[in-house]
Amino acid sequence: MYSIGCAGFNTTLGPLRPYTRSLTLSWLVVSWFYPNMKKSERVDSQCVDDSKFDNTCCNKTSDRNIYKIKILSTVICIVLMYMPEGLQLVGGSALAPAIGNVKDMIRLEYTVDNMGCEACVYGVEGILTRQPGVISAKVTDFNLGEVEIVLNKAWIDYNKNIFEKSVNDNLELHGYELHQRGWKTKKMKLDESYSSSLELNFGTDIQRQTDHK
Repeated sequence: MYSIGCAGFNTTLGPLRPYTRSLTLSWLVVSWFYPNMKKSERVDSQCVDDSKFDNTCCNKTSDRNIYKIKILSTVICIVLMYMPEGLQLVGGSALAPAIGNVKDMIRLEYTVDNMGCEACVYGVEGILTRQPGVISAKVTDFNLGEVEIVLNKAWIDYNKNIFEKSVNDNLELHGYELHQRGWKTKKMKLDESYSSSLELNFGTDIQRQTDHK
């Protein structure tokens, strides 16, 4: 069962985040720099009825209101787009008991699927760090979903299969999946599909130009 929130929707929407963010930024650029094709024809009744006023005052007021709306919408969009990064910055480091004998420490490497944004990095690291026996856990490569876990075998009755199942069960509660290192994540597959599509379209255009000549 997936939780409600970032991780809950992450399986479907997470891999699309870089593309939706690009579309949003493109929309903001267009809204600011694309010339107005048609100015507002609404004129305040006071400007029409009172001879002391003319249409210029109304147009200036309208332009100021439009400018304020653009600023507000831009600020809101940017704050929402980069909120995961902000949440990640406020996250603290985990505390762990004394390490003990260094010989009991082992380093494990896995791939975690369904990390769609930077805030997921903090969430996954928190889930992994709370696992029994874990000294530290860190996402070493967000794009590849790679994580590194440092475990102290002396803290628990360590069994690799049981440990991995426990970790995966906890991750799945939040919408993530644990796999062996080298697993191709959904984000990687989507990026490859997008790149292949661009290469195919580009190659087709080049072939058409060549045939035309």
